[in-house]
Amino acid sequence: MFSYIYLASQSPRRQELLKQIGVPFEMLVAGPGEDTETLEVPLPNEKARDYVERVTFAKSAIALARWQSSGKPWAPILCADTTVSLPGNPAGEILGKPNDAADAERILKMLSGRVHEVLTSVVLMIDPLTKPLCLVQVSEVEFAHLTQGQIDSYIESGEP
Repeated sequence: MFSYIYLASQSPRRQELLKQIGVPFEMLVAGPGEDTETLEVPLPNEKARDYVERVTFAKSAIALARWQSSGKPWAPILCADTTVSLPGNPAGEILGKPNDAADAERILKMLSGRVHEVLTSVVLMIDPLTKPLCLVQVSEVEFAHLTQGQIDSYIESGEP
């Protein structure tokens, strides 16, 4: 049995969730020369489920390599990624993190009053020699209709 896990995510929310359920963890974060953001560019015609699974597996492989070069003892590695998609959207758009305030406004207007999907992929490496476990959870979320004032306030909050 392990006394902790490695978390291969810089998400404050994921850290908070592990703390809430009492799972001790150590961060296994990207080094200065690593660019994991380039992994998050969707491939042409890539479906949201395929995208989030691909990104999570790629990030977990990077985390494994990071562990191998760290000299630290083995502990399971947990990696997760989330994306949002609008079913039936003609562009088939995977909605990532907004690039700026204008992009955040565009995304919020797109989501306003509509149902969208939130897809979370979780990869768990129990040991470095076996195939990782993977789970993709899809949740349908109905977004309230937002006024322009609500959109502006949300963007000004710095949350998007």
